[in-house]
Parts: sequence; C-alpha cells; structure tokens
Amino acid sequence: MSDSPGIRPTILVVDDMAPVRQVVARTLREDGYRVFEAGSGSEALQLVREFPVDLVVTDVRMQAMSGTELARIVRAERPAIPILLISGYAPPEGAPPEIPFLSKPFHADLLLATVRKLVATTAP
Repeated sequence: MSDSPGIRPTILVVDDMAPVRQVVARTLREDGYRVFEAGSGSEALQLVREFPVDLVVTDVRMQAMSGTELARIVRAERPAIPILLISGYAPPEGAPPEIPFLSKPFHADLLLATVRKLVATTAP
C-alpha cells in the first residue's frame, strides 16, 4: 500500500481486450486511483515486478496466460497483493477460492466497492 498521505493506491488492470481494459481503468482513475494497464499476463508480471502495485484486477480469459495463471504467479511472488478476477463467464474452475470474482458486465459502483474493500484489507 502507498504510505504517503493523500496518495491513492496503484491498481494494475489486465485485459487483452483494450476497450474493456480502458473502461475499467478509466473508472478507477476517475475515483482517484493510480492505474497501470497491461494487455497480457506477461506484461502484467513485468509491471508487478517493476512497480509497487496495491491491487491487480485481471480478466480470466486471455491469450497465452490466463488471469488465473497470472493470479497464481503473483500470489507466489507477491503474496500481499490482492487480486480481483473479472470475466464474462462463470467463475473459473481451479481459481483460488479466496480470490474475489466479478462477472462482466458489472456496474461501476460494484467494481469500486470491491476495489475499496480489497485495498482497505491491505492497508498498513
């Protein structure tokens, strides 16, 4: 979590469909969060490894690396970072049960409420 007063948490939004990623990112930015965007799991891992990230919001179904696979790697390398899975399909089989899931389409208020809850649970 960002320790400086007044600085909002940094959220990484991962989705291989640019329009979806951009809508989620814009919603979060409008609520005051600092947002990075990644179009793939490998790009997301690079950002997680390079920058302090307070939350990862990732689509489940992506090319090359699924969001579930990304979540497992992030959990192994950075266990303190909460993850939110999003998908237009049912919750993925085999996803860790402790990782929250939102089904697309979702209302911006639900996204923001879920993000606030996840970020608050990791606050120092």
